[in-house]
Amino acid sequence: MRLASELGMALDETKRKTTSKQFVMWCVWLDEKANRFDPLFHYMAAIACEIRRGQVKSPRSVQIKDFLLKFTKEQPPVAPTNTLMAWAKSKWFGFLRMQNKE
Repeated sequence: MRLASELGMALDETKRKTTSKQFVMWCVWLDEKANRFDPLFHYMAAIACEIRRGQVKSPRSVQIKDFLLKFTKEQPPVAPTNTLMAWAKSKWFGFLRMQNKE
């Protein structure tokens, strides 16, 4: 949906006109764009920081970096290979209606 919004196209049109490789490259670019340096964001963070410094007992403890947002994606936990292999085998044997003789 982010890609369709970025390109100004409908979602189904974006899905039709974008290959899987292009989609992956766009996702990487959009993630980098979200964390790109923008002077406006730093200016707004500095203003918020100064406002907050006026409200606390120890103003030096408030830093501008506390007001800058960082967008990250959590990596899903990786299952052990033998667990993935057993899961894949069970799916294939079930799909082919075969018995697992192991």
